Amino acid sequence: MSLPSHRADAAPSLKKPPESTAGQYRLPAAWEPHARTWMAWPGHPDTFAGIVDEARAAYAAVANRLSEFEPVVMVVAPGQEKSARRRLSSAIERLIWPLNDAWMRDIAPSFIHAPGGVLVGVDWGFNDYGDKDGRGETGYGDDARIAGRILSHLGLERIAAPIICEGGALVGDGTGTLVTTRSVILNPNRNPRLDPAHAEALFQELLGIRKTIWLPAGLRNDDTDGHADNLVAFVAPGRVLVLSEDNPSDGNYPVLRECAHRIEAELDAAQRHLELVRLPQPRPRHGNGLRLALSYVNYYLGNEVVLVPGYGDLRRDADARAIIAEQFPRRRALTLPALAIAAGGGGLHCITHEEPLPCVS
Repeated sequence: MSLPSHRADAAPSLKKPPESTAGQYRLPAAWEPHARTWMAWPGHPDTFAGIVDEARAAYAAVANRLSEFEPVVMVVAPGQEKSARRRLSSAIERLIWPLNDAWMRDIAPSFIHAPGGVLVGVDWGFNDYGDKDGRGETGYGDDARIAGRILSHLGLERIAAPIICEGGALVGDGTGTLVTTRSVILNPNRNPRLDPAHAEALFQELLGIRKTIWLPAGLRNDDTDGHADNLVAFVAPGRVLVLSEDNPSDGNYPVLRECAHRIEAELDAAQRHLELVRLPQPRPRHGNGLRLALSYVNYYLGNEVVLVPGYGDLRRDADARAIIAEQFPRRRALTLPALAIAAGGGGLHCITHEEPLPCVS
């Protein structure tokens, strides 16, 4: 299997898809039926330094509970089999593959529906969020190859994308609208020569996106440079949950206010004004002297269930679960501990990646 180099210093080149497929790819919505969920077992020595047991317990809680509603596949690095076997339900399939970190949202392919409803996958370039730790390809190369491995394992067509991008940067509504952030997609540490128009053309070609809504940036201390899945989540076409903060002295207040204003000012792909449902952000929590990038928007939708992150604040956690549950009345809403995951830099959405069922037209 040949994988692309995804050179970040090269200008992306667009190839038009065949006339039979042009404009017919579609990025499914998160609420569409899943074939399974993909996850990766935490084992990186630095990501969860000092709290690896707590992180594994949190990952296992997500995987085990989710497996009651749909199949779950856990990718486990060689040498980590014993810790995974000890905590994971026997219902969870385990694949022993080389792995660097544990953020499956960002390293799995973007599964899309191609003409006829068949499932294919977009393999984005991955460089560990701009290679902030300076480890280079040896530090993230296994993660960069996970998307290709998954698609090969499933026997699905692989579409190599010419830019660096992570799954957490892309929030879609299933009908051609996408929300993303400039601070990620256009960041010189990923795509130094990419401009918004070129990015939008790529999203249209690869994902069937007809309207891209650009947000400026993300939460403070977000190691990803500001993934959109910490800020917004579509709950239906035309309706979007937005993380909100009413206190002007809060460090996230300016960017959350600006994100809400941007979304209110835009029309979606169907030329509708978007309905905003405001979801208050969690109370500040700190780790290693920094405020953690916490978000209730970073939940995960499974078949018949919605897993909501909990941060040890019983009242606010319950309020967030109630707001999210109202949007998905046919799903069971469950709060799962997410503070240890947040201390490593992510949330429940960040550690999971849905594989949708093929679409029967």
